[in-house]
Order: sequence, then structure tokens, then C-alpha cells
Amino acid sequence: MRLKLGEVTLLLGEGVSVGILFGGKSIGVNAGGGYAYLFYTRCGYEPQGIGGDFYSPCGGRVVKPGDALELEGFRVRVVSGYRRAEQGGGVGYVFYLGGVKVYYAGPTGLVEEIVGLRGEDIDVALLPLGEGAMTPEEASEVVRTVRPRVAVPLRAGPERWLYRFRDLSLVYTQVVVPGRR
Repeated sequence: MRLKLGEVTLLLGEGVSVGILFGGKSIGVNAGGGYAYLFYTRCGYEPQGIGGDFYSPCGGRVVKPGDALELEGFRVRVVSGYRRAEQGGGVGYVFYLGGVKVYYAGPTGLVEEIVGLRGEDIDVALLPLGEGAMTPEEASEVVRTVRPRVAVPLRAGPERWLYRFRDLSLVYTQVVVPGRR
């Protein structure tokens, strides 16, 4: 599924991998090869044989919350992404793509650092749901807190969670469920 916002196109599949096309550049988040820029949110997501040309909290070009990256034609801010029980280890990203801001939450729950995104004026929030990520209720609370223009649940858990998230979040924002009309 493609979601277009101005000059930005998001490529959304069935799982938690996302492609972003912007200004002739291709960006993959938790995706396989084939993108000019690759970002991973936690250890173990990086595919074998990619080498060191990717961004991750554990390998390649190592990033940590608070890092700011100035890349060719776009910026990225690295934000916290962890479950309450396992602080540290994972990250999320805010991509600044011209006038569009895309937040990829990463393997997080509803943690204190997310409140810091409240004033960011996020256009799209990509929120993984499932094991190692958020429940529909936590993801909806992120939407209530951050108030993105559009929220997209990414499936890493039961399909019914996508619809539970949608039902909880529609009062705060527009929700796009990938692969569904």
C-alpha cells in the first residue's frame, strides 16, 4: 500500500517494515536491502550480509536517542524506543522530509520520552503493534499524546489489534490500516 503526503510516499506492507520515498531518495525502516538508506530500531532486525552501511542501535552506524543526523536532503532525529521492563536497546526515528514529519515508533511501549514529541507537529505516526512493541491501547495513548495528522498501525501481532487500535484512535486522528480499505 502507498500513502502519499506531499513529496513523501510511504510504502506500507503487512509487517513492521516501511519504505519511504522522498526527493529521489529511498529510505527503509526495518526493511531488507534495496534502499539507499537503511534504519533499524532494535538489535536483531538487521538482515545478514548488509555490511556497515545502515543505522541501528547495535551495529552498522550505531545511533542512540538524542542523535541528530543530517543526511542528503533530509534529517533524522533518533528517539527512545523501549519497553518499560527493558529500558534501553531500541530506538525510534523522526524523519524530517521537507515539510513532512514522519515518526516511526520502534519497539516501544508508552514511555515518558514520547511526551517530548507532543510539540513536534508530526504528520504521520507509524506505530508497531504486537510482541516487543505496543498494545492497541498503548498505541492509541501515543496518538492521544502526540496528535499526529495520520496514524498507521504496523502489524507485528494479531490482526484484530489493528482494528482495536483504529477504533480507539479515530477520535484523535485519521487512521490508515495498511492493506485494508
